[in-house]
Amino acid sequence: MATGINRQKKSLLLALASLIRLPNLLIVALTQVFIYYFIIRMPLQGMPLVLALDEFHFFLLLVVTLIITASGYIINDVHDLRADIINKPKQVIVTQYVSLQTTLWIYFCLCVLGYMIALYLAFFIKHLAYINIYIISIGGLYAYSSFFKQKPLVGNILVALFCAGVSCILLLAEKETLSYASQFYPVYYKKLLLVMGVYAGFAFISTLFRELIKDMEDVEGDSTVGYQTAPVKWGLKRAKEISFVLGIIWFSLLLLCLFSSILRPVALICLPLGHLLYFLYKAQSKADYKRISTYTKWIMLAGLLILLQLAF
Repeated sequence: MATGINRQKKSLLLALASLIRLPNLLIVALTQVFIYYFIIRMPLQGMPLVLALDEFHFFLLLVVTLIITASGYIINDVHDLRADIINKPKQVIVTQYVSLQTTLWIYFCLCVLGYMIALYLAFFIKHLAYINIYIISIGGLYAYSSFFKQKPLVGNILVALFCAGVSCILLLAEKETLSYASQFYPVYYKKLLLVMGVYAGFAFISTLFRELIKDMEDVEGDSTVGYQTAPVKWGLKRAKEISFVLGIIWFSLLLLCLFSSILRPVALICLPLGHLLYFLYKAQSKADYKRISTYTKWIMLAGLLILLQLAF
């Protein structure tokens, strides 16, 4: 009896972890931790500059970011339920492991908790208007899952912008400190903007590429429920061509990093990316696109690790 209950609890915990995409949340957390400690905070040692966010308040900002991301995954699963039953029936969490009502309550509670923490942080850094960032993020991800995801490219671009914003939000929180640094420590400031700009650009283009690949992987279910994603509206061939061109642009931008001594390690990603583009060229089936999507995620993780090499 006890063994059966334990198994049910374990299954529920695994289902909840899958619902909020726990591995993806860990990547988001690592991204902000690396940026805060290795790109922003560590180089400031020895400078008479004080960050707006100490470690505790940075942790709260990290929690808010994870709440926004997790809530986005949850509401996306709710709106995508019909399509997911066709695209990935064995991976559907809502209704099979967690009831729809419970899922919506989890989403609501996360949104409220995130708002309260975000409001406190806005008061703490004395920029109350920053609470609008939270509202726009939650509202934007809801609009994505309920409407924009069903349109060609618009939803893909929206998600890519959000992923790029995960890194940039720290710059906004530390705006006053960095403004001071730009006047008295221009070398540090210019390097910071260069590294952050490259990383945000990498996050944007890699996410946009992967979102297009995922649309091709899910074309069967999306077309059945009436979504007008790029491969549904324009066909798999045209969507594949768009993805390939985007991959070439991504590859070319990485090659440009060879001309910067600071950014040179980033160019190493060209090797696996070239292999990935070959896979895309040969791709024909849903299994092929799934493999490419997984491979892209590993390349994105490699980009995060290379971020460490760019620390000052």
